[in-house]
Amino acid sequence: MLPLKRQVGWLHRLRLTLPLILFFALLPPNLRAVEAARGSFAIPAADAEVTLETFSDQAGAQLVYLIDDVRGVTTNPVQGTFALRDALERLVENTVLRATRDEKTGAFLIKRTTPVPTVTEVPTNPATSAALPMKKSIPARLAAAFVAFATADLPAQTATRSATSTTPPETTVVMSPFQVSTDKDEGFVATSSLAGGKMSTDLRDTPLAYSVITKEFIQALNLIDTEKAMEWAVNSSVVRDDGADRIFNGDGGSRTRVRGVVTKSLRNFFELGRYTDTYSQERIDFARGTNALLIGNAGLGGASIALTKQAQFGKRSGEVGLNLDSYGGKRVTLDVNQPLGDKLAVRASLLWQNSDSWRDRVFDRREGAYLTASYRPWRKTQLRVDFENYRQEELLALSHLNDQVSGWDGVTVFSAPTPTFATANATGVTRLGNAANEFNLIVPGATGLNTVVNYLNQWRTLGGAATTSTPVNGVIPVNFNQLGAGGSYMIDIPNEPANRYTIATSKSNFFVPTRKTVTMPTNLPSFIQLLQNFSAFADQQVGEHLFLQAAFSHTYSGRSTNSLAIDLANVYIDINRNLPNGQANPFFLEPYSENTRINIRDGYDWFNETRVAAAYVRDNTRWGSFRLNVLAGHTTRDTDVRIYAPSMARNPDIRQRPTFDGFGYRYYLRDSEQTYAPPAQVSYYNAPTNTTTSYPVENYLALYAADSDNRTAKRTFDYLQT
Repeated sequence: MLPLKRQVGWLHRLRLTLPLILFFALLPPNLRAVEAARGSFAIPAADAEVTLETFSDQAGAQLVYLIDDVRGVTTNPVQGTFALRDALERLVENTVLRATRDEKTGAFLIKRTTPVPTVTEVPTNPATSAALPMKKSIPARLAAAFVAFATADLPAQTATRSATSTTPPETTVVMSPFQVSTDKDEGFVATSSLAGGKMSTDLRDTPLAYSVITKEFIQALNLIDTEKAMEWAVNSSVVRDDGADRIFNGDGGSRTRVRGVVTKSLRNFFELGRYTDTYSQERIDFARGTNALLIGNAGLGGASIALTKQAQFGKRSGEVGLNLDSYGGKRVTLDVNQPLGDKLAVRASLLWQNSDSWRDRVFDRREGAYLTASYRPWRKTQLRVDFENYRQEELLALSHLNDQVSGWDGVTVFSAPTPTFATANATGVTRLGNAANEFNLIVPGATGLNTVVNYLNQWRTLGGAATTSTPVNGVIPVNFNQLGAGGSYMIDIPNEPANRYTIATSKSNFFVPTRKTVTMPTNLPSFIQLLQNFSAFADQQVGEHLFLQAAFSHTYSGRSTNSLAIDLANVYIDINRNLPNGQANPFFLEPYSENTRINIRDGYDWFNETRVAAAYVRDNTRWGSFRLNVLAGHTTRDTDVRIYAPSMARNPDIRQRPTFDGFGYRYYLRDSEQTYAPPAQVSYYNAPTNTTTSYPVENYLALYAADSDNRTAKRTFDYLQT
C-alpha cells in the first residue's frame, strides 16, 4: 500500500458520488427536450423559404411561420452538430426573424420583428400565405397553425413581397477544430481524428498511421481497459512478462509496444503514464510510429490516446452496464448525462468490478468515479472540466511454479534443528540460514500472523539435479546439460525426466501443481494502482474563422506492488517433524512456498501539462479548404520510486534493519489460513537462544536496493508545432 502521506485525496468510498448520479438521473423530464435534442446540419446561406424547410427536414422538428414573414429574408449557413434550438438561432441570427417555442405544442415559431413592407404587386393566393411547410400529421398541422395565428403580432391576410431583403454578412458557424465528434462514428468505423496537429481531421486525411477503436467496438468485445484494447490495434502488442512486469516495472502496469517500440499513454492528448479503464472513455485512438509526434506529447513508438466522455447539451440519457463471467466475476458501470438548461450539461460515470480468474485466488477489483461538465456562457465560448478517481487492486500470480522437491530421496527427515548434514546434496536437502544470517519467518498456519520465528538450522528439500550429486527422483543423471529439472518449471517443460515426482508424491503429501495452482495469500493484492485526474478546457471562437483553445491537465498516478507475488514461486516439502520451539509440526511432509524478505515498491508520478492552440479555418472557398494551426505545450513529470522493507526495530543502526531485521512468509499449499496482514508489532522467537522479544515493525527504506529502485526524478518537455 502507498503510505498515507502519499495517498492524496483518494475517495475510498464512492457513496458520495452515487447520490449525485441519481440526482441527475432522476430529474423530471426536461420540458425543452425537443429543443435540447442534437442534430447534424448542412444548411447553406439561402432564402428563408428554402432554409427553414431544410432545417425542418434535417432536425425532424415542427416549424410554424407565415410565408409573408420569411419571404425575402436570407438566413445564415449552419454547418456542424448542434442542439436544435442553438442551430435555429444561428440560422436566423442578425436577421429580422426570431425563433421562439410554444410550450404546449413543442413547435418552434418563426416571427418577424419588424412589419412587412408592402408594395403594389399582384397579391398571391391567400391559401399560399397560410401554408405551413411541415411534414407532419393533419392534427399537428392544425394545432401548430392555431398557435401561430393566435400568437402572431401582425395580421397577414395576403402575402406581400418585401421591398428590401435583409442579407447579413457571411457568418459561417462551424464546430471547434480542437474537438472530435463521435456522433458520426458508425459501429466499428470512425470518421475523424485529432491527429493532424491536434485538429479535427477526416481520418482518411490524417497524416500518420492512425487507428480508432470506437465505443461500439469496446462494448462488443468487452475491452475493459486500454491495455486490452491494444491487443486489437494494428502492429501492437502487450508484453505481460508472466505477470512479473507489474512488480518490477517502476512505471507500473505492463508495457505496450507498437512496431516493437514502447508507446506513450495519453488521455485527451495529455500524458498519463499508464493504461486506464474504459468506463470513462468514449473511444481509444492509436497513433503508430514516429509521425505520432505530430499530435504533440507522443513518443517515438507512437501513442495510445484515451478520449474521455463529454457532457452533451442535446440529450438526457442514462446507461447501465452489467458484465458477468463464468468464474463469478461481476462488473457494473453507470453512465448518466443530464443537460441543465441550454448552457450547462453534466455527465457522470461509475465503475465497480470484482472479477476472479480461471486460476485459483487471482482477482481484479476496480472502483472508479468520473465527473465532467460543459458550460457555454456565450454562443462561441465553451468551458469544460473533467475529474476522475480510480483505484485498482489485482492479485497477479506467475504462470509457473519451480521444482524444489524432485531431488529429495523420500527418506531424510529431521526431528530437531541440525547445523550440519554430511550427505545433504546426495539426499536432496538443504539447510535454512547460516552462521551469519538468521532465517526469520511468519508462518500464519503454524504460529499466527504476529509471530516471527527464527528457522535457522531447519531443513527443506532440493530440486532434482540442483547439484552434481543431487538425483532426480532417485536417479543421478548421466548428463546435466539442458536437463529439465533443478529449479526449473514444475510442469510443461521440454526434456522433462519421466516420473519426476514419484518419490515426492509417494513419500509425502506433495501433489503436482496444475496451471490453476497459485501459492499466493488469498487477500493480498500484488499490484495496486491509483489514479486522479483533473482537466480543464476553454474553447473560444473569434469571428468566424479563428479558434482558440487553452487546456490544462493535472494527474496523480500512484502504484504499490508487493514482491511476495514473485517470491512464492518455489515449492518445497517440509521435512521437519517439529517446529523450532520443539512442538510437533502440524505441516510435516506438506508442500509449501516461502520467501526471505518482503519488498514493497511504492511509486508515484505527478503530471502537469498546459497546452494552448490556435487555428484558422476556411472551408469551401473558391480556392479550396484551408486550415492553419499553432500548438504549444509544457509538461512536467515528477517521479518518486521507493522500496520499503517491513522490518523489526531491533538493530541500533536503523540503516541495517532492512538488511538484518526483515522477515519472510511461509504458506502451505493445503492450509486454509492463507491471509496476509502486515503486523505493527511482532513477538520474535529466536530458537537458537530460546528467547522471545517484542518489537515494533516499520517500513524502512531498503538501502540495499539499486539506485534505480530508489529514485526521484523531474522531467520537463516543451513543444511547439505549426
